[in-house]
Amino acid sequence: MKSACARNAFIYCMISWTGYGFCYTYPYRTKLRGQFQLPEDPMTDCLVHYCCTTCALCQEHRELKHRGLDPTLGLQQNATLLIMIEVLIC
Repeated sequence: MKSACARNAFIYCMISWTGYGFCYTYPYRTKLRGQFQLPEDPMTDCLVHYCCTTCALCQEHRELKHRGLDPTLGLQQNATLLIMIEVLIC
């Protein structure tokens, strides 16, 4: 899990040096919006990441924390948590 995080951080840093880091990060925002039926407002995901990637990533982190997930755990453990939450709600 930590190796995937390190790998993604490395890829992001390499792409960011070219000025196109937002191209790597905005699909995650789109996926998050789709998962939780969030509106694409006031602008598109790509534009939000282009204008301020740091702000966009902070918003996404806050949204995941607000929904009871821990972004530091990684995708697999959070997927398990999400399933458990859905089972408890139903």
